Amino acid sequence: MFGVQQQRGMESLLYHHVDACMVVFSETIELNFFNGFVKVGYKVVVVMPYLDDLLKYTPRTLLK
Repeated sequence: MFGVQQQRGMESLLYHHVDACMVVFSETIELNFFNGFVKVGYKVVVVMPYLDDLLKYTPRTLLK
């Protein structure tokens, strides 16, 4: 869950590193969740990974 602590940490990181590009990998956060940061000029994007493809050919697939 993305709460106040996470938001303050993100604000602090972006404030001190204004040229940073933040990529958030999440299956639950909406793609436009950080639009407020983007409108202010920060580079933030949400990527919804397809875990089955990412974990293919890893030891995790042996446990299925």
